[in-house]
Amino acid sequence: MKACTWEISARLRTPRFGSTRSSCARDSRCRTKARLAGQVYSWCGLLGNPMPDLDHIRAILARIPNPLAVLERLFAFAPVGFQIYEASGRSILVNQAFIDLFGSEPPPEYNVLRDEIAAKQGVLELIRRAFQGETIHMPAIWYDPRELTQVKVEKGNRAAISATFFPLLDADEKVTHVVIVFRDMTAGMVHREQLEQERELLAAIVEQVSEGIIMTDADGTLRLVNRAAQQMGVRAGTPMETWARAGMRDAQGRKIPAEEMPLSRALRGETARAVVQHRAPDGSLRALTAAAVPLRRSDGSLRGAVVTFRDETERVHHDVEQEQAAHFRERFIGILGHDLRSPLSAIMAGAGMILRQREAPDRLLAAATRISSSGERMARMISDLLDFTQARLGGGIAIHRKQTDMGEVARGVVEEISAANPVRPIALRIEGDVTGSFDPDRAAQLLSNLVANAVTYASPDDQVGVRVVRTVTGVEIEVDNGGNPIAEEDRARVFDPFRRGSLSKDSRGLGLGLFIVQQIARAHGGDVQVETRDGRTVFRVHLQR
Repeated sequence: MKACTWEISARLRTPRFGSTRSSCARDSRCRTKARLAGQVYSWCGLLGNPMPDLDHIRAILARIPNPLAVLERLFAFAPVGFQIYEASGRSILVNQAFIDLFGSEPPPEYNVLRDEIAAKQGVLELIRRAFQGETIHMPAIWYDPRELTQVKVEKGNRAAISATFFPLLDADEKVTHVVIVFRDMTAGMVHREQLEQERELLAAIVEQVSEGIIMTDADGTLRLVNRAAQQMGVRAGTPMETWARAGMRDAQGRKIPAEEMPLSRALRGETARAVVQHRAPDGSLRALTAAAVPLRRSDGSLRGAVVTFRDETERVHHDVEQEQAAHFRERFIGILGHDLRSPLSAIMAGAGMILRQREAPDRLLAAATRISSSGERMARMISDLLDFTQARLGGGIAIHRKQTDMGEVARGVVEEISAANPVRPIALRIEGDVTGSFDPDRAAQLLSNLVANAVTYASPDDQVGVRVVRTVTGVEIEVDNGGNPIAEEDRARVFDPFRRGSLSKDSRGLGLGLFIVQQIARAHGGDVQVETRDGRTVFRVHLQR
């Protein structure tokens, strides 16, 4: 036989047992012991300990000089809340664990049979049945004595409790008292409520997001299908075979084999992404981006899979239209630029013939000079257009490498631009041996575009700097100028085609110069960056040998 055991603190406090002591029959010690034994028997069970046979308890208590003291200590120091009621519903005794749980003792006028909180929680009828002689187990409820209106309770705690009601009977089997044992369920209830709230929030998110969400079990049967997926014709409970027969096609319209579908791959433990075509219930063909991941249990075993998909039909159509429009525009520009060369050549040849006639009138020579100058500018624009078309449609600007002295190329460009802008000082520095395998014509075009750009945007009295320096893998070219720096938000787009600075004083260009610089640099295996350094705008180009 195992006895009930409790951990009792060093300082034992034995509360007065109140009317419970007087309820024992004074003329019969056996009756007192039997009643005490019944209470000990019940409370042992409540505290989760093995319950000895009642006859053994009586025999043990018969050998104890003061069995009531045992019960008093048990009542006072038990780790669960104890409360004793008279048959009328009035509380007569509570232990310290009860006070710790609820925050205070019930006031004298409180009557459990009229508890409105219990009535609202739907357990008042259970309590009344206990006072009629039944042992009642009350499920967990939230209780805050400060919410009582029949009595005033100023000090209290809100707690989740479960309770067991034990009626105590006299010799005539009438209820004299009811003992209640309370368990603190607050932590568990809070945890369950948090889980429920999280579950409800997750369910709301899954149901209301615009992306379709599908969850399957390990066999591939669809177990969860949100509203967006249902609108695409997907239904919960559909087995994998049916889902596979419905079929999906890739972005090019080819049917995807069942084993290669994102869902099938996820059920094999893979993470899969794909752009697929799906026939919607209205017959329209929708473009979907699908992502599938396996679902695993804590031990790593496969539980199922989750597939999310987004309807990208409108975006795909828009992208295709934009791509087609850009392709058409670029082809048109290329054709236009190519076809303009022939009549322009005829115009330039005619102007040149006039300029060679020394005896021609001055007015005619002046007009021919303007025609020739405009023709040269138009020829440069046509050349830029053809370079742009080649870069966009031909996969980049073609270059023809040969041994080149980049110092000579830079000097030629600076002299040419200085001649056209005599009042603008341009400082050139060559550092180290800058010869290598480059395309001299394209390198000159790159430098000319950068220096001309610096001259255009520099302050009126500012000097433009050009620096060519040898590096381990090639050469580095820097062109800098003062004036208003390029705004931070504009730097990422400064190399976009047909983009011109808002501060430009020259509106004759197409805005292709820096785009072509970037394409030439990349054709040489390098790139170009722009930064602001000490108040100056610096374009830095790296060309690989």
